[in-house]
Amino acid sequence: MSVNLSGRQLDDPALADQVRRAIDAAGLPPAALKLEITESTLIAEIEGSQDVFAQVCDGGVGLHLDDFGTGYSSLSALHRFPVEALKIDRSFVADLARDAAGSKAIIRSTVAMAHSLGLPVIAEGIEDPRQLRRLVELGCDFGQGHLFAPALPAAELGALLKSWRPTQGTLPGAA
Repeated sequence: MSVNLSGRQLDDPALADQVRRAIDAAGLPPAALKLEITESTLIAEIEGSQDVFAQVCDGGVGLHLDDFGTGYSSLSALHRFPVEALKIDRSFVADLARDAAGSKAIIRSTVAMAHSLGLPVIAEGIEDPRQLRRLVELGCDFGQGHLFAPALPAAELGALLKSWRPTQGTLPGAA
């Protein structure tokens, strides 16, 4: 389960306790929760948020860096925070359908950098099979988007998960 965090939530000193209570209430192992924060929010909150993430992630909760490449990148943040995955912004994925060389180069470089740091890469906004094929060719590890499933109410999610089966050519573990 992935949950997006805002800068305002990072400023809340009770965030770590709120996350622990939510995990306990849901009866999930902490590793099942991934907190997503955008690159620009992380950079803006870099000083005050290190302690918050340390408290939250010490219990096993994962941190994903969302919309990677769209903000003012600080590669040092990849070492200063317990980031478990990079998420490539949908704007780069959208250009793949038009065979945009610039987006392919950015994705290829991001994948190579992430993999050299031992981080998986998740592509956002996959909407057609051409994008999926190119992302697989470029080495993306996971994907999400309307090609796999549209946005659903929570009540319908269980049925989708029970019926979903990976098919040839999909990204392994599409999230």
